[in-house]
Amino acid sequence: MSYPKKSLPASGLPNGSTASLSQYGGSAAGGKDARAQKRREQLHTLLVNKFRGKYQIDIDADTGLDRVVRAEVARFLETEQMTESNLIKLDKRLADLLSKGASASVAGSQANPARSRGGDHSGARDY
Repeated sequence: MSYPKKSLPASGLPNGSTASLSQYGGSAAGGKDARAQKRREQLHTLLVNKFRGKYQIDIDADTGLDRVVRAEVARFLETEQMTESNLIKLDKRLADLLSKGASASVAGSQANPARSRGGDHSGARDY
C-alpha cells in the first residue's frame, strides 16, 4: 500500500522550512509591487493616449493641454478606484479643464474683438 505524496504548501517551501524568498530570486511583496507599478504605468499611458485622441491633443503643439491630461490621469490613478462611473467623472473633468484651457489659450493669443471696436454697447462690460 502506498501513501499519497506530500504536497508543498502554497509558498512552495516544505513544511517547517525557514528559507527566505530572497534565496529563491526575490521577495513576494517586491514582485507584486513591481507588477502593480508596471500595471499603473500601462493604465496611465492607455488613458492619456485615449484622452489625447478624444480631445485631439497634439503633444508637440498643445503641451499645456497635454500636461493637464497627464496630471489629471495620474491624480485619478492615485486617488480613485477604476470604475466606469469614476472614468466618466474623469472624462467630464477633463472636458471642463480642457475647454477652459483651450479658450484661455485662444483668448490669450488674440485681442478682444469687442474692445478693439470700442465695445459692443450691449451693456456687458469687458474686465
